[in-house]
Amino acid sequence: PFHFDKIISCKPSDFICKQTEEVIESGNDLADADFIIAAGRGVKNKDSILLLQEVAALFGGKLGISRPLAMQAMAPMQNLLGVSGTIVQPEICITAGVSGAAAFYAGIEKSKLIIAINTDEHAPIFKKADICIHADFMTVIQTIDRLAKKEKMQHETTNLSNGGTI
Repeated sequence: PFHFDKIISCKPSDFICKQTEEVIESGNDLADADFIIAAGRGVKNKDSILLLQEVAALFGGKLGISRPLAMQAMAPMQNLLGVSGTIVQPEICITAGVSGAAAFYAGIEKSKLIIAINTDEHAPIFKKADICIHADFMTVIQTIDRLAKKEKMQHETTNLSNGGTI
């Protein structure tokens, strides 16, 4: 953590008030991520959040969340996307259960590719996404997870057969 003192005058008298502030670095590299999975209100529990985070990590990415999930403490506030959170511009942003409210969308609109997964075919995010998947996010994410792990396993097996090591 960083620490600094700020001296401010309290009155035009002989004494000075000293105010101490501590700034803690959040370690939030969400703004630098090339791949983000953004979870919205449609993601109803922490187990689903953990799966989304795991799948994002498989691709070297990060998990972002909408304000409703932040208010429910489903993930740290540093994962909040939008005007009151982090503004990102990843190569790929997959939204899961996100309605697409304007304040949230402002946080992801600079993404090169937005893939929206939602059961509500009238969700505002569908009007702004590059690819829209009208389905339950869990089915789609579990499929991506399974395929990514299978690909990773095949890649590791190929490397071993070519004299590589684990």
